[in-house]
Amino acid sequence: MARGALLSPAAPARYTYPFLDVTAHGYGGVLANAAALGAAFYVLGLAIIALDRIRPVPRPSEYRISSERARGLK
Repeated sequence: MARGALLSPAAPARYTYPFLDVTAHGYGGVLANAAALGAAFYVLGLAIIALDRIRPVPRPSEYRISSERARGLK
């Protein structure tokens, strides 16, 4: 939005993203777009965390470099 404010209104690519175009949507519309995108990313993050918590625990690898009793590289 700062870039759009600094460039002249005649600039062809004044706003890099169409959902941030203040001249087309107004400040309220841009705020609503940003809130909707933020909420979508938040819900997507929660869904990824939920999927990670319900998936089965992976079995330990059978191909080990050292024995299980060794404290070094495994």
